[in-house]
Amino acid sequence: MSRPAAKVLIVVLEVLQALSLPAWLFGAVFAVSALGESTANAGTYVAVGLLWSYPVWLIGLGMGSWVLLRRGQTGAALALAALASVPLVLFTVVTIASL
Repeated sequence: MSRPAAKVLIVVLEVLQALSLPAWLFGAVFAVSALGESTANAGTYVAVGLLWSYPVWLIGLGMGSWVLLRRGQTGAALALAALASVPLVLFTVVTIASL
């Protein structure tokens, strides 16, 4: 794939990732309630921490995609952008399944 087409695809994927943030916020707000449960253990804290770090992962993977694209590794840049889009697909599937 050419670099201009890869740039457009990465931008589209990043816009879709940004659109997943309202769903993340909804889940993140309710995840905090899990910490107040009497059965909360270390795994609960790890799960909530991973959920809360989702925007940081998006930013890091997005930056990595652009760095790889700048270095001429178009395939790796697209793979990294696609990897960052996996939670978006999961959010969509879970949302549709809950309707």
